[in-house]
Amino acid sequence: MIRLLIIADDFTGALDTAVKFSNKGIKVKVTLERKYEFVQTEDEEVIVIDADTRHLDKNVAYTIIFDIVQRAKKASINYIYKKTDSALRGNIGSELSAMVDVSDKKRIIFVPAFPQMNRVVKNGILYIDEIEVHNSIFGKDPFEPVRHSYIPEIIKEQSSVNTTILPIKETKEKIKNISGIVIYDACTIEELKKIGAELNQSNELQIMAGCAGFAEILPDLLCMTTRHNPSFQKYEKFLVVCGSINPITKQQIEYAQRDGFYKIVLTNEQKLNKLYWMTQEGKTYLENIMDCCKSKTYCTIDTNDTSEKQNSMDYIKEHNLSLEEVRSTIADNLTEVIKKILLAGYQGNILITGGDILHCFINKLNVKELIPIIEIEPGVVLSIFEWNKKTYQIMSKSGGFGGENLISELVKKTKL
Repeated sequence: MIRLLIIADDFTGALDTAVKFSNKGIKVKVTLERKYEFVQTEDEEVIVIDADTRHLDKNVAYTIIFDIVQRAKKASINYIYKKTDSALRGNIGSELSAMVDVSDKKRIIFVPAFPQMNRVVKNGILYIDEIEVHNSIFGKDPFEPVRHSYIPEIIKEQSSVNTTILPIKETKEKIKNISGIVIYDACTIEELKKIGAELNQSNELQIMAGCAGFAEILPDLLCMTTRHNPSFQKYEKFLVVCGSINPITKQQIEYAQRDGFYKIVLTNEQKLNKLYWMTQEGKTYLENIMDCCKSKTYCTIDTNDTSEKQNSMDYIKEHNLSLEEVRSTIADNLTEVIKKILLAGYQGNILITGGDILHCFINKLNVKELIPIIEIEPGVVLSIFEWNKKTYQIMSKSGGFGGENLISELVKKTKL
């Protein structure tokens, strides 16, 4: 029976939240279907929908979230959790507004802190590694920069819904008289647990929002059933496909290359020309990539510029490409590469960085569901899926998580 619905705005976010439940042996399913039909005879206790709204128009995102939540309520799902980005990127205001409008109490509980990853909220301000988020690397993101650190200001960019900052001590009584978005400060996992316990006692967990941090305490709060011990297949080979431009991920790739990973860097044509892999040159180069994946134990396929000679921005301006065209073309082209590698019979671990890339890859393969198995490292999720009558295993991570030696640590934990 479905007890909890989680709605994420990108694929890696869906997975890194879902795995908080599968880590504890709770049955969970991740789907890309926005119109997912909720069937209360299902074996899973948790359904996670990647609504893929991160880059959409705010009004479109509002409509999608409102519709999903409304249908979930009609299906008698008791708890609904809007998963938000831990750096507060995306359509935060419009999506939380949709949650408020569909709520019977006309309010939503919002706990955006992720102290497990050193992302805390003090007096309504989000800090990442002790830096206000708008001054962090997330404030410099070329696609979706976070322009404010005070959370009500982030929400105000897209919504006129009332916001209230609520210290932990004032949870029980004050919340009864509040409408709109109730934002909680939190700096430790203990504070998250205290907030959760008080909200549970006050019957306030039916409609809520937050990142993977608060989601981690929900299995215990909601007394969910442990059914199995997670396990996964180990391999000797390891392939990293990098579609993230996050500086943290770039450092991880560079560290892995220094640590022995063979480096494959895609040119501007290979990542930004939609027709490249259909050309004879493209087909020949793809054969070379597949040969490298077969002959080398560790490989990286990278889309980031690695020298002054290759400047993506020059190519983008020359061909008058929009940011959306850049995003979608890189995702499509990397998907073509990964698909061909799998069809060639690759047997090994695959790590995909960047939610756009993972979503495109799964969508193009016409895979509708993933089953998250285990969180190998914080923010890194190992999942399985069925394709072409075979079961495949894949790892994913959001761009901004982990130390520079993350990939090398993943190799140690997943190799034979």
